[in-house]
Amino acid sequence: MAVSGSFRALSSAAWLKAFVIAVCLTIVALEGWRDWSERQGEFSRIEAEMANLAKSLTQHAEDTLELADAILVDIVDRIEYDGASADAITQMDGFLTERIQTLRRFKSLTIYGEDGVLLGSSLPGHRYRVNGRDLPFFQHHGASTSPGWFFSPLIRDPLGGDWILTLSRRFTKPDGSFGGVVVASIPHLYFSTFFGRF
Repeated sequence: MAVSGSFRALSSAAWLKAFVIAVCLTIVALEGWRDWSERQGEFSRIEAEMANLAKSLTQHAEDTLELADAILVDIVDRIEYDGASADAITQMDGFLTERIQTLRRFKSLTIYGEDGVLLGSSLPGHRYRVNGRDLPFFQHHGASTSPGWFFSPLIRDPLGGDWILTLSRRFTKPDGSFGGVVVASIPHLYFSTFFGRF
């Protein structure tokens, strides 16, 4: 009788321990699942925010290039309409300077003739003193008849020596032959500074 009571007490104690352990394991499992779910939710939120940020940064870069290209198209139209004579290009200096002053993201707007000589620029003092014949944008447009824009690799600015990115378009003479190149230059620090804020 005493043995049976001891066995019953031992059995009840074992069942109580097992129950407590099961409850503890259930709580730990539920807490773990909750933490894992919250972690996954946080990862999803961060992933969505990063995707939105990447889209915004990409859009900003695209907007910058589209703006530069719109200006280049305008300059090309003016040159092809008014001609690329020294007088016609000189009369465009005010327009180039005015455009660059309103658009702080660009360093300069320049016009190179068919031989690579700088005919006009938004930066004064460089006319006829610089030759862009060996620069990637000039070589590209000289070899290609495509009227589309060209985004060149990072180069040293022929008007100052610092590193720039360039977007360019060719213009043609009335007979359709190569007349020269118009270029919008963007300081490389513009994008690195802008993206660096994020």
